Amino acid sequence: MYLYAVCFLLVLYIGWAIGNMVAKLGNVQRLQKEATIDPLTGLLNKRGAREAMSVACKEGEGVLAVLDLDNFKPVNDLFGHDMGDRILIDLARILKENAGNEDILCRIGGDEFVAFYRGIGEQQLEARTENLNTQLMTMAKRNLGENMNIPLGISIGAVKVASEDTSDYDTLFKKADKALYIVKNSGKHSYILYDEELFAGEDSSRANATGIAEVRTILGERNKSKKPYKVENTKLREIYRLLVRLGDNSVINSVLIHFTVTGEDGKEINLDTMVEFGKIISESLRCTDVFTIDNNTALVIITDTDQDDAKIIIERIEERCKEEPLLKGYQITYEKEML
Repeated sequence: MYLYAVCFLLVLYIGWAIGNMVAKLGNVQRLQKEATIDPLTGLLNKRGAREAMSVACKEGEGVLAVLDLDNFKPVNDLFGHDMGDRILIDLARILKENAGNEDILCRIGGDEFVAFYRGIGEQQLEARTENLNTQLMTMAKRNLGENMNIPLGISIGAVKVASEDTSDYDTLFKKADKALYIVKNSGKHSYILYDEELFAGEDSSRANATGIAEVRTILGERNKSKKPYKVENTKLREIYRLLVRLGDNSVINSVLIHFTVTGEDGKEINLDTMVEFGKIISESLRCTDVFTIDNNTALVIITDTDQDDAKIIIERIEERCKEEPLLKGYQITYEKEML
């Protein structure tokens, strides 16, 4: 009887010990998981990003992208940090909806994210960038109100990752970050894919570039893009002054066009209208042209052209505006000047 009691207690003790070990192991695994997950968005955090991206960049093929939320600070300043958190949570959801099952998404701090998109090229990256920006604006208006005028968007710097590439995550991240820098300084809401030839000497030119020189540097870096060069209003003014100063230099025969969008019978100009108008302009221009959107106006510089070619581009924009439902009830007028 005594022996049975001892065996019974021994079994209870062993069961308790095993249960305790399993519980501790579960706690360890939970803590390890929590240490790599961003609690706000549920994405991998900076530590988790390093672990996952190091493997992906070594073994996978695709694109490593650094994503930055444009003009996010006014959300916190005007609507409060709780609303700012709401925007980040919804952005994480949008990123997930636009990612594949094997893609890796991380929030590495503040409004900066990093992603590994498996098996995609530049065409898919371009489409994904446009989708993210469109869905972000829809989400922002739902959260902040239809009349909100904060130009939220996503800028993406990216680098291709190939199986034969021996670069590690840190090296690839720095390349993607360089590309992001150019996007942030050339109008935002877009992407640039890192290219060794395109970025040769970029660090030294960045260090020395200020004012007009900076504009010339950025223009030179952007010329290989397939899209026209979208800038903020202040930078376009600098570019205009630069072109005028160049005189008989290689950048001549340019046309400045000032478009104005007005609503018929007092119809209000809304954000969606100008976004669509900006898209039409972007798709109608060449990669060497420059434009900016400001309230209900657009300024365009068409480079290396003449009056006849400029007229063709203007007519193209006007025809596309007539076909766009969002621009029904609006009048597009323009003035142009040969530089």
